[in-house]
This record gives sequence, structure tokens and C-alpha cells, in this order.
Amino acid sequence: QRGEVCVKGKRCTKGYYKNPEETAKLYDNEGWLHTGDIGEWTPEGSLKIISRIKSVFKLAQGEYIAPEKIEMVYQHCRLINQIFVDGNSLKNYPVAIVVPDFTELRSSLNNTGVLQCSKLSDSAICQNDIVNKFLLLKMNAVATEKALKSFEKV
Repeated sequence: QRGEVCVKGKRCTKGYYKNPEETAKLYDNEGWLHTGDIGEWTPEGSLKIISRIKSVFKLAQGEYIAPEKIEMVYQHCRLINQIFVDGNSLKNYPVAIVVPDFTELRSSLNNTGVLQCSKLSDSAICQNDIVNKFLLLKMNAVATEKALKSFEKV
């Protein structure tokens, strides 16, 4: 099961200091504190936090996307240094801004014979269609290995 993480107990906060409006938003009418986190239960019975409610967005076909989850998956690709995932409710796919690990990317391109790029600038590498296709191929391999759903892939 997946949904918002809600907690209840004596150790929960009483609210925001001198901010009754925000405090009122924290609790529902049954006294549950809404954390703003999205969690899911693992097969082992542990709670796994996968995203924040405020960062989730909906795609055109109705699927909900948790960008942090997707970013964490793509961080397993050794060619990526940083990634930011976002989307638009008018489109049926998320998009990403990727900052490659240029050392790893150059090494991988040279070692596989895809492109000899040791003398290319970082900017030239980013603008190269062969490099972009290669990086996307490697990203898709990681996404498939980590079982991202098709609508979660960038």
C-alpha cells in the first residue's frame, strides 16, 4: 500500500509555534498528524518513505509521479552526477535535466569506442547527439534494472 504517512501519539508535535493556521492543517478530525511524506509498506513490513506530497505531479494520462523516487533510481547510473526530474500535466512523460559525471562519461565513451572525446569540452559533449543517445541508453538500462514503470522513465 502507498499513501500519506500519518502518525498519532503522545510524542507528536503540538503544532507550529505561534502559527495556529498551519497547525490546523497538520491534524485531521481524528487526531492524526499528516506528515506530508508519501510512504509504502515493503514486503518485509517496513515503512519506506518515497516522496513528499508537495513534489508529486500528475501526467496527462492520470499517472502520479514522485520525482525524488525517479531521481534516486537514475543516481545509480555512474554516468550521472546530478539529475532533476519534473513534469507537465499536459504531457504523458516526465523530463529530466542531467548533469553528467564528465570523467565517467568520457571514459565510458572512449572505452566502448562510441566516441573519442578526450579533447572535447564539457559543453561540446553535452551538445553531441551521439553522447546524448548513449547517455539516455545507459539511463534506460538502469531504469529497467531498477523496475521503473514505463511512464516514470525520462
